[in-house]
Amino acid sequence: HNKTKTEWTEEDYRKFREKVYDRIDDEKRGLINPLECIGYHFPININFKELLGLDTYNFPIYFSEAEFDGQVDFSDCTFNNTFSLGGARFGRDVLIRYSHFNDWFYPRHTKFYGSVNLRGTTFVNADFHDTVFNDKVDFRDSKFEGKELTRFLDVKFNDKANFENTIFCGKTLF
Repeated sequence: HNKTKTEWTEEDYRKFREKVYDRIDDEKRGLINPLECIGYHFPININFKELLGLDTYNFPIYFSEAEFDGQVDFSDCTFNNTFSLGGARFGRDVLIRYSHFNDWFYPRHTKFYGSVNLRGTTFVNADFHDTVFNDKVDFRDSKFEGKELTRFLDVKFNDKANFENTIFCGKTLF
């Protein structure tokens, strides 16, 4: 994942789709293997639902230390296993609207440079520890179930954070 690339070729798209579809094939065989995109560089705008044609993911997903240069959209998806963005960097806007994270959502140590829209999203457990939001962040109408914990320790909001109509059900640490 060449960090000097500014576009993806058809071959790049094919390899990424193949990696995801391999996890789906594993799942069909009764195996739950993680999608590991640790340190990946995504130089493009990317809508995961459109790119992959999927709206439900049953395997763990790790975008730890990944770099996203374009707008990223994880909206209208259900993630039934761990979803980690630990240490990732997002250069533009991030959309995670009306999604469901039914296990752990980990954006720990993540830096968001564009706006982040998490409106209407449900989190069973979330750990935002040491996350930096450099632009606006929208949690309106979201729900934090906090089955184990919701953590916002040492989070930096450098612009407006909207928690209007957000519901916190379990233990939450700010």
